[in-house]
Amino acid sequence: MAQPPKISRALVGAFGRYVRWYLRRHFHAVRLSRADRPVIDPEERLIVYLNHPSWWDPLVGLLVAHEVLGDRDHFAPIDADALARYPFFERLGFFGVEQGMGHGMRRFLRTSRAILERPGSALWITPQMDLFEATCHTWCTGRATASS
Repeated sequence: MAQPPKISRALVGAFGRYVRWYLRRHFHAVRLSRADRPVIDPEERLIVYLNHPSWWDPLVGLLVAHEVLGDRDHFAPIDADALARYPFFERLGFFGVEQGMGHGMRRFLRTSRAILERPGSALWITPQMDLFEATCHTWCTGRATASS
């Protein structure tokens, strides 16, 4: 069975401080409403499904993850080639997936299942990853399998 990446809390904390500083330099504001925030059991497993139209999204997502979802372990798929170029991302909770390959989809599903077996975990997914060169039906079926 695939194993989730081993997260370094020290690296996540340091990178989180860097992201906060970086966003302050490049954004006028990042606003999060405190009204109507859901109350989520800290042991509950989460799937966070969001759009990813720009490269800023992972940085804003990291800020939101730590402001709203506290001390959870956060995981997200990333293109395997990108992870090979930036291997420290694995210690931040990213796991590599070979895009356009059937075995990439299978690894994504196995790793996602292993992540979601851990209480208090959060799996961040964006629809923009081209994990499988087939119809949306195949991708949607895979996503449903991972979350069942």
